[in-house]
Amino acid sequence: MKTISQEEQKEQIAYMTRVANMLCDSAPKAMVITYGCQQNENDSERIRGMLAKMGYTFTEKKEEADLILYNTCAVREGAEQRVLGNIGALSHEKRRRPNLLIGLCGCMMQQPHMAETIKRKYKHVSMVFGTHVLHKFPQFLYEALIEQKRVINITDSEGVIAEDIPIYRSGDPKAWVSVMYGCNNFCTYCIVPYVRGRERSRMPEKIMEEITDLVSRGVTEVTLLGQNVNAYGKDLDLGINFADLLRKVNAVEGLRRIRFMTSHPKDMSDDLICAMAECEKVMPQLHLPFQAGSDRILSAMNRRYTQAQYLDLVQRVRDKIPHITLSTDIIVGFPNESEEDFEETIRVLESVRFDTVFSFIYSKRTGTPAAEMDDKVTDEEKHRRFDRLLEVQNRISREINDACLGQTFELLIEGESKTDSNMLTGRTPGGKIINFPKRGIGNSAIEKLRDLAYSNEKSMLETILDSEEDAFIKKFAGFKNIYNNLTSEYNVLPISEFAQRVVEEFGIKFAYQSKEEDFERAMNIDALIASMKEYEDKNPGATLENYLETVCLVSDIDSFEEQNNTVTIATVHAVKGLEFKCVFIVGAEEN
Repeated sequence: MKTISQEEQKEQIAYMTRVANMLCDSAPKAMVITYGCQQNENDSERIRGMLAKMGYTFTEKKEEADLILYNTCAVREGAEQRVLGNIGALSHEKRRRPNLLIGLCGCMMQQPHMAETIKRKYKHVSMVFGTHVLHKFPQFLYEALIEQKRVINITDSEGVIAEDIPIYRSGDPKAWVSVMYGCNNFCTYCIVPYVRGRERSRMPEKIMEEITDLVSRGVTEVTLLGQNVNAYGKDLDLGINFADLLRKVNAVEGLRRIRFMTSHPKDMSDDLICAMAECEKVMPQLHLPFQAGSDRILSAMNRRYTQAQYLDLVQRVRDKIPHITLSTDIIVGFPNESEEDFEETIRVLESVRFDTVFSFIYSKRTGTPAAEMDDKVTDEEKHRRFDRLLEVQNRISREINDACLGQTFELLIEGESKTDSNMLTGRTPGGKIINFPKRGIGNSAIEKLRDLAYSNEKSMLETILDSEEDAFIKKFAGFKNIYNNLTSEYNVLPISEFAQRVVEEFGIKFAYQSKEEDFERAMNIDALIASMKEYEDKNPGATLENYLETVCLVSDIDSFEEQNNTVTIATVHAVKGLEFKCVFIVGAEEN
């Protein structure tokens, strides 16, 4: 494994400084567009991190961008064609704004024939670079921006590890963390080993350092990434494997959820299955691609397992983790797939009953062995099989989801639904997406306040206390006065007595412990006060702020319409995420 040296890192930092100094008076904007897998998303976070260090802010509008960069995918032809179409359309924007920089990077650009196509046909593109030189982006940008050079660099290698690249994340409660790069499997249909290089693992201390920092910034869920995470550690000669890494990450204080992807069935060990079952923060979710059900096709794909071995692996997983959510990848129409081969795929679907399937019609990739195979299966037949597979899986997914009706799930709230602004969206421990209405319905004061707080990324409590001018917020002036009077007694009353005053003033009904494993279990108020007194005994001189880091006070707000226009508000310190750090119950008269 080759790691980028400190000298190389310093060189790129120097380029970042040069670009930042040159652009310090111009406030440039960048637009980074990502295609493909989560690994590409994580790479784009690093690209944005470097751009931010060079003085760029970000936009989602092409007409506002001074730099447009596409991070591309090479797994299927469709993604490549979309990129080429979008890049072609930008030629008009480049003519209108000659100083606009346009760049292409990622897996698609790591293919020599594709880089040559861009070089010959898309002369308005200023930068083209592959996956192995991502860390040199500051240098490429400097050369394109300052020296007015057209930069094309698709250096081929087995890959490197570049640590300490700045990362720009969205601030969501979840984050991607790459633990390894590359792939050694060389499935005959797959371009990944050719564009991502050989398997190479990050040092465990670097991974732990990144995750610990993320948690300190409010992240509660991490997804560990790799083209084949199950192979983690094989190249390090440190006696550590992926199961060991999971156990290390599970011990990070403050982290609530751990996921990982993607797993190759041949490397899924019993030790890893046990680690998943033992580690309470590892979510009961597994993405386990089987690609095809036929042993003949699996052999032609170089998958190195049989249908029977795959089904045995699934059973071992379910024996240890009975309620696990399973997803998979399937390729339909691999060269010379017969009807009997396809029926074996359907057999696996019916046997395993996956919650989710990502299925694709085979896409020929230049440079892979499968691209040279003679294929007698017609496109019409491939689409017929694909439609049948979707029909079978849609029925299975519907049956599994129908069985969830009436159940209660803990959700990590990810924000507003992408399809309905009146809904929020979150994921269950098994990774299922659930959309649900925002608290409160209609034009009630509670709904208005919640929407206002959400749009400003504040808690409702902060919204009430911070706003002096908003006419709607003035309706809560009565509460503001009561709150200020009570908080003036923070350092006068014992916290249990203070809480009793809050309880009496605002009619608190329930309490939730936020730092206990059963934090969603409702306590009555007597238990809450007893908890506070116990806390006081163990922590002499503790303030209410100290205690509120360990407890959540919440009230039932569902009966708002029956409360004679009294607004009861559960104020949450964090708008997104399930880690409730500070909650007050407030009441106010709606005028």
